[in-house]
Parts: sequence; structure tokens; C-alpha cells
Amino acid sequence: MSEADVRRIQELIAAYERAFEAADADGMAALFWIDDPRFCEVENHIPEPFGRERFRWIMDWIRRNQPPGWRMRFYDTRVHLLSPEVAYSVSLREEEIEGKRTVSRVTLIFLKKKGEWRIVHGHFSRIPEQKGGASGAGDMWSQGGKGVPEGGADAVGGGRGTGNPLLL
Repeated sequence: MSEADVRRIQELIAAYERAFEAADADGMAALFWIDDPRFCEVENHIPEPFGRERFRWIMDWIRRNQPPGWRMRFYDTRVHLLSPEVAYSVSLREEEIEGKRTVSRVTLIFLKKKGEWRIVHGHFSRIPEQKGGASGAGDMWSQGGKGVPEGGADAVGGGRGTGNPLLL
């Protein structure tokens, strides 16, 4: 994998952060190969893998309901080559949504088609909170986390009665 490919994947992850924080569902959706038959995601609060229909439903929910200003940062990101057309990244992701902070382990699978990298699979696993309310990964906001480092709903309707597919 060339350094240009690594930088492009890091740029995609940073674009994902910006789109989430701006509540830009179209910007987020453009980062994924949602029409690829291999596309699927596993989210913290959705126990089974889901495909493009659920993903589109979540993007529609964001368009209608999510205010800009929620925070999300990927950090401790590593990008790995599987082939010239397939790569994956592993990261920690901290989110702040409606005042609640969570940390997840994240694996993203990237597919390169006609010279363009996009995400074909994402797997997000929340790290349980430790005593005192901190996650096992610590509090990235207070540690000055800057996102991607340089160089290198349980049912339709959302999580647990909130109507928000992004929350537990």
C-alpha cells in the first residue's frame, strides 16, 4: 500500500468525523460503498449486521433529527493493507452525543474501485464503562485527542425508546 493510499484512507476517516459533527448525512453516505452487495455494518446498539436499507434509514433519521454539534473523534488509528484494493483500519472512537460520552473499538474495511477508496464495512463495539464513569480507553477529550493522527438501532425507531438510532 502506498503512502498515498494510507493518507487517502486517513482523509476518509477525518471526513467521516466532520460529516458526523455537521449532521451531514449525505456527506457520510458518500464515504461508503452502500450499493456494493458486500456492504454491511455492525453498530454498538444493533446486535445483528445490517445492510444498505437500515443504513439509508439511519441517514434519513440524521437528516430529519440530528442537530450539528455532536462530537466524534477516531484516534489510535492504524491502517493495514490486505491487497491493492482492500485495506482495513482499527481505531478507537469517542463520541459525545447529547452530553453522553462513549468509546468504541472500530474496524473499517475499505474497498478501492476504479481508483477510489470507500468504506464497505464498519464494525463498532462499545467499550464498557469502568467504575467512575470512564471507559476502559480513557477520556480522549481531556487528553487533547485530535482525531486521526498525522502520518500514519436495535429496531427501526432507534435505541431503547429514544427515537435516536445512534444512542443506546
